[in-house]
Amino acid sequence: MIPSRLISKLVAFIFLLLGAVYGLASIYALICLFTGWNIVPFNDGTQLNILYPFSAKPFLILDNNGLYIVFSFLLPFLLYTVFFFLTARMFGVFKRPRLFTAPNHLQLKRFYVFNLLVPPLSVAVAFFFVEIEFIIGVLVVLHLIMGIFVWFVAAIFKQGIQLQNEQDLFI
Repeated sequence: MIPSRLISKLVAFIFLLLGAVYGLASIYALICLFTGWNIVPFNDGTQLNILYPFSAKPFLILDNNGLYIVFSFLLPFLLYTVFFFLTARMFGVFKRPRLFTAPNHLQLKRFYVFNLLVPPLSVAVAFFFVEIEFIIGVLVVLHLIMGIFVWFVAAIFKQGIQLQNEQDLFI
């Protein structure tokens, strides 16, 4: 059990770090987009460069189109921020000494509900405003598969909690 706890700590840390990076990049991009700071238009104004802070090097390259910015840039960035934090918390469940608890089950439930509902709904909404590329459909299917898998794990956890409560066991 010790190797799995170590691996879950490492993976949880990596996803926490990814969530922080995506979150900071999202906040920075929002600040730049709302204030116009560190944004340089190019290609006759059809595209925008968001520059690295305090430099002249491009950090993010966007189409200069409001719908694109909202549905193809900000929405995915913000949703992947949430996804990475939820993934970190989900892996954090497996580093705890007692697995079958209600808070652990809740973390798994949050993860599978997010993956089963948010990607398909966000793509369905975005479909009306921007072109959806094939790879986005593949990502939605992968999120659905992850959601279903964790749903099964959460069902096992729920049953483990019930057995533990019935028999007053420590598993």
